Amino acid sequence: MNIPVSLLDYMKVEITDKTRIKICFITWPYSYEPKSTWRTIRALSMDASEVEVQQVIDEIIEQRWFIKRYEECNELCVNGQMYSSEICQGCASSVLGVLY
Repeated sequence: MNIPVSLLDYMKVEITDKTRIKICFITWPYSYEPKSTWRTIRALSMDASEVEVQQVIDEIIEQRWFIKRYEECNELCVNGQMYSSEICQGCASSVLGVLY
């Protein structure tokens, strides 16, 4: 399975009684501390092929409700990493001088 490097900490595949594709949702209940919650987005049969799993991963990446490609760095980032709708937190620090 091919998960982009920038998403390895936020997307995973677990195989138990089913093949589950999970993503990590990041929320900010406090301005200084993020909260991570793993949720199953799709569940396939335990014997799902690698091609089937990859198709689901690609579909999730294409959906902009979870992942966005930011204009400044052209990297895929999860929504909880955004500084604004156009720039991720990493670029906000390096380009705009924002301190966290």
